[in-house]
Amino acid sequence: MRGRSGGVRLGRPADRITLGEIYRSSVGDKPLWAPRPEGPRECLVTHHSAEYFARLTDETEAAVLGALAGRTLADSLDELRAIDRAGGTPAPERPLSTPRP
Repeated sequence: MRGRSGGVRLGRPADRITLGEIYRSSVGDKPLWAPRPEGPRECLVTHHSAEYFARLTDETEAAVLGALAGRTLADSLDELRAIDRAGGTPAPERPLSTPRP
């Protein structure tokens, strides 16, 4: 939520906001993977690949959302603090323009 001074704050306590909610609010209804345009249907694979990958995408996205739904923002912050206390090495920073593998 926007504050009076233009700042941003959470609309609910961090322990009541799941990562699944954050993910869904970020990507909306966009699927985890976008399907490729259909090509020629010449064999078993090319004839059924679009349906196969649509099903696989649905299954994978359900698993990801299930994992994210079980973690709150507060849980994640606690985990990050624990990693920091244990001396975890932060990931190297990359410029925004560098493509990720």
